[in-house]
Amino acid sequence: MKPWRVLIRVLAAVFLLGVAACGAPGIPGGAGSDADGDVSGTDMHTISSPYLSRVTFPTTPVAGWHAPALSMRASGAPGSNPIARAPLYVERGVAVLDSDGDGVVAYDTGTGTEMWRDDELGCFPDFAHSGQLVCRSAGTGLRLIDAVTGSGEELLGNPVATSAIRKLVGGFVYRGAVYLHGYPDGGDGYLLARRDISGTDWSTKTIAASQTCPILGDPAPSATFNGSIGLDTGSAGTFVFDPDTLEILTTGATFSAVPGPEGPLFSQPCTNPAPGASGGPAGRGTLTAMNGTIIGDYESVILPSWQVSTTPRGVAIAGGDLVDLDNGDVIVDLILWAATSFSSVRSLVVVGDTAVFTASGGRIGIDMATGDVLWSGPVEDPGEPVGTDGQRLFTTTGQAVDLATGDVVWTLSVTGAGGGVATAPDGLIVSDRAGVNFYRATGGPVTLLPGQGNITVAGAGGDAGAGESDTATGSSVAVSTDVPDVLTACGKVPELKAETLSLDGGILTADMFVKPTCPEGDLLDGSGFAIRLLTDGGTTVASGVFDLSASPVAVPASGRTVRFVFPEGSYWIAPGSLAGDRAAATGEVSGTMRLSAGTLIVECERGEGGRSGKTRLAEVDLSRSAEAGVARDNGLEAAEATTNARDALEEIRRRDRPIVAAELAGLWQPQLASMRPGTGGMDYASILQTHLEFRDRYPTSRLVWSGDWRNYDRKDWWVTLAGVGFTTAEGALQWCRDEGFGHDDCYARLVSNDVGPEGTTRYQ
Repeated sequence: MKPWRVLIRVLAAVFLLGVAACGAPGIPGGAGSDADGDVSGTDMHTISSPYLSRVTFPTTPVAGWHAPALSMRASGAPGSNPIARAPLYVERGVAVLDSDGDGVVAYDTGTGTEMWRDDELGCFPDFAHSGQLVCRSAGTGLRLIDAVTGSGEELLGNPVATSAIRKLVGGFVYRGAVYLHGYPDGGDGYLLARRDISGTDWSTKTIAASQTCPILGDPAPSATFNGSIGLDTGSAGTFVFDPDTLEILTTGATFSAVPGPEGPLFSQPCTNPAPGASGGPAGRGTLTAMNGTIIGDYESVILPSWQVSTTPRGVAIAGGDLVDLDNGDVIVDLILWAATSFSSVRSLVVVGDTAVFTASGGRIGIDMATGDVLWSGPVEDPGEPVGTDGQRLFTTTGQAVDLATGDVVWTLSVTGAGGGVATAPDGLIVSDRAGVNFYRATGGPVTLLPGQGNITVAGAGGDAGAGESDTATGSSVAVSTDVPDVLTACGKVPELKAETLSLDGGILTADMFVKPTCPEGDLLDGSGFAIRLLTDGGTTVASGVFDLSASPVAVPASGRTVRFVFPEGSYWIAPGSLAGDRAAATGEVSGTMRLSAGTLIVECERGEGGRSGKTRLAEVDLSRSAEAGVARDNGLEAAEATTNARDALEEIRRRDRPIVAAELAGLWQPQLASMRPGTGGMDYASILQTHLEFRDRYPTSRLVWSGDWRNYDRKDWWVTLAGVGFTTAEGALQWCRDEGFGHDDCYARLVSNDVGPEGTTRYQ
């Protein structure tokens, strides 16, 4: 075989969850062309918001990777939720999640690789997207942690350590400074604290109790806006303050961050409850903008949780109407849906010119430009809106709601209450009691918002390397979402990550995520596209040369999943051998393995025979994985293939031995084959092939070397066991009969290092 041009070794210490890479690591995606709707308008607007995805989801997102729940402590108990919230941070290709008191873990959003974890930390969300987390640790106190690496430093001399804050509510980093907030020791009110990251001195500001707005509930997402900070403390209400001086600009029960350089930030009025009361917004209050403008007096106010718009507008559900806060005009009368109780109105968000909220068990969409009700209807469990792709609204219940019709176009599974849904680069993350799941987008880049013109997404969902914005929530470095009409061969080796291996009918199928190294995308073509999969120890799992000259594979810049098929003679290790024990194979051994428990390496080369043809991206169905076809050969010389077979036998033996010792030793089990080179015309290749055939038929099968076990009198045989243990020899023999094996083809064997050969074999 020709020398492999590219070899990226992903060390097990870094990629613990089964990643294979060909090319430099990056942020993979799964986006393509989304044909939903026409783009209206001609002006281009740059939108920056953590609630706006970079890519669209016209159909159900494709499952990418899964990571188990962080804590199995009482994971099945009623109300338990090992991963309780949406990610603390999603940016720069990293998702950081907490585990409801059992530590913090960071995943590579493209692969599911665990990048770091700390079982002692409890961290606050990084709503300012600084890439640094304020965390608490019982052993080391308050710490500042880098979200990508997990490294950090202790925050010395902070108000918590000096007891100036008796109860810490939150902490975050913004513009090179660390901020803490909580309840002061020995007094009423609330306390803010600030320190430059590189400094040592803390400045503080105590907010008088008369300025607070006590309410019930946990803190909601805070925001940065026009160089100020809008802070939701939960039980003490909200504050908008100057980040340099800590001076309070306005207070309220809650606030609405309306992005835009000139737009106001609105504060919901509240009346402090009488002593002993439970707290909460009550009675009439004055709705004010952050700049001090008085909007009006209303009995009740519901402000938007968030807004994504090219022309931000101040809106609220105030006094029973959807009100334009810029001029006080009533956009639409809502009494039709909430005639008796406006406390049932909640979850107001704005996407483009569409406002969506829930009221009295229904969900309503309104065109704010015309005042028309676009759609309405009952919803059993609407959840909370968490993001959008400009055409659909994503909720905590896993639903995607069409903003034009109100229809639920698809639903992702969210296990248990309290799970989190969040946008990530080119996908969605669902975190719940079952673990963390990443779903890849099925459409193209976001290009429009309802009722508004063309847009360019800037850092939405946490773009790698994105910076801070003075005028909007989220990052502001522009990310190109242009997609070429035509794809051509890139000429450079792409980046490949193995996702799933499956063995069935003597054929090994590998699904791999392919990410072009050229920004405009790639067209995999030519007659010699070669792939080789190896274990982290260098043992070849599969090797094949694929002829793509007749059917090139189109891959957009964001990447897509491509299926490669390796026939008999081009693979040497079955997925079950890589999975290890039954727990690593999600509860039982099977012929399919999602790569989350082993480490692979990919070698690849484009080969010769590429063509100069082109493929129109609009003609490519990017909602499905692409097919690279069946390898025409393994690309190896005969001697190398023989060496591969011998090395594979040793690798399988090494992986199976601890499982046999832990689960099968001392039990009777069906023995299916015993072979050695030179006996019966067998060589390493035929011995391995026989074992793989049994492993295909019986995924529980295990390979042992007779020299490892006392019960074997001959010490140089390769033995295939069915991997099913019985307490009696008759149980194993009955298994042989039930499977249709003859007298000489299957018999009972007791594998043990506690006894010798005598009495450890029984025949039918």
